[in-house]
Amino acid sequence: MHWARSRAGSSTSGSPSGSIHSCRDPLTASSPLQTSAHRTIVDVRYSFSVSSIRLRAASSFGTRRIKPILVCCRKMLQLRKAASTTMLNSIELRSAVPADASSLAELLLELTGTDTDPAALAERLDRMAGNDSIRVAVASDGERLVGTAMGILCPDLVGGLRPYLLIENVVVSAHCRGGGVGRKLMADLESFANAHQCTYMILVSGAHRSEAHAFYESVGFRREAGFKKKLRPLA
Repeated sequence: MHWARSRAGSSTSGSPSGSIHSCRDPLTASSPLQTSAHRTIVDVRYSFSVSSIRLRAASSFGTRRIKPILVCCRKMLQLRKAASTTMLNSIELRSAVPADASSLAELLLELTGTDTDPAALAERLDRMAGNDSIRVAVASDGERLVGTAMGILCPDLVGGLRPYLLIENVVVSAHCRGGGVGRKLMADLESFANAHQCTYMILVSGAHRSEAHAFYESVGFRREAGFKKKLRPLA
């Protein structure tokens, strides 16, 4: 488990960290690359620059063989960026309402792997609606929810008695990851934190979630050691 902390007011600019995509060489079957012992496949993260791709490919295939690979990778990155921009333009950020309960339960299932009762969730959202210390942000694409993140203001006894923001339940629907939705949600919570003069934001992420860790670091969080203890429900 890792704790991540970000000072409120820090920038969330930069490239989003997306999932890994494969780019096969566009050469014909008679190409030396196609007949080589190793398939010509280059794993490319969206956040990698073309120069990074060049260095990785050159080390594996030699500088004379990488031009077709680079052309393919550049086109892939351009298409991905264009698709992400189009998708983000249609995304609306707002506070969750009880009517979102069913869609929100589906999103949370992707995060936890366990079902949440929509009726109970609607009741909880209704109670939260009057609490100015809680922000449940949702990203909607039309009538469909594609992401959510919750921020909870916590009072503090240090730091000039200013609060900090605890972030929970961050999830973007699998088919929308890597397109900037998560970055938009985190920026929304940062604005909420700044509006309440928070000194920092903090969250916890499972130790095995390396891609999530890279994303949080890309939006200004840094890793810190932390501890978590699960409690048994009362009988």
